[in-house]
Amino acid sequence: MSSPTALPPRYQIRKLTLSDLPFAHAIITHANLFHNAVWSRLHASDAVERSYRVFNTGAYNTSHGIESGFSYGILDTEYQYKRPESAATNGAVYWDPELHPASSGQDLLEQMDFPLVSVALAYDPVATPLDMVKFQLVFDALPLFPKLVSITEAHDIRPPEERKPKEVGECLFRCGTATRADYEGKGLARALAAHLMTEAKKAGFKATQVGTVNNRLNAIWERVPGQVRGVEGAKSRVVSVVDLETYEEEEVREDGKVRKVNPFLGAKVVRKCIYVTL
Repeated sequence: MSSPTALPPRYQIRKLTLSDLPFAHAIITHANLFHNAVWSRLHASDAVERSYRVFNTGAYNTSHGIESGFSYGILDTEYQYKRPESAATNGAVYWDPELHPASSGQDLLEQMDFPLVSVALAYDPVATPLDMVKFQLVFDALPLFPKLVSITEAHDIRPPEERKPKEVGECLFRCGTATRADYEGKGLARALAAHLMTEAKKAGFKATQVGTVNNRLNAIWERVPGQVRGVEGAKSRVVSVVDLETYEEEEVREDGKVRKVNPFLGAKVVRKCIYVTL
């Protein structure tokens, strides 16, 4: 079987460690607030300021994924550092509004000076469950995140007892994917998805599951399973679908009248939960 996910030699996939935390979190923060169909639309007016907030207070999801031991990244081994001081520390993030003021997503991207270019976070929800108290800081920075989770669960076609794994090593939950804007279109997310499936299979997992807010990721996770060496028999199943462009819910106005609103402002993306049997 030919691999649809092979990368040029300059790119290296490896497991993430906590030394990668600031770089991985900067990638995820920047991708969410400037290139995600939902968050970039909702927070366009304060994206730079919110990026600082998410980066400084909302790193729990990223650190938890890294500490789980099932998160991976792609490094550009031919990366050219922009500043000599970055090279001296194997990378740096210059997100400091006082020392290095930024006024746009492009400014923040220029201040991301490190060779990590794409990340995929995952964890075993039974072995290392999320601490929702610590996760609250992420919800505070992205207020509609809890709603996104709840409506995804509400549209899940599986019986409630089948939605969460019961044993360690049963299902690996994906909890974040992002590629730097200056490296998009190179097949990095596709390669990481294939690698994650392969490593999950090797570790004995029966399945992996991903919640998306990106139409391109939908295509990857629906099509890549079954095309990867080592997991040729993998099959994807979409278990929840919410079209955020047409989604509506009722809102009671101050005058008591009920109207239908789209809290996601018509973001043109289909939210999916995809379960992949390995």
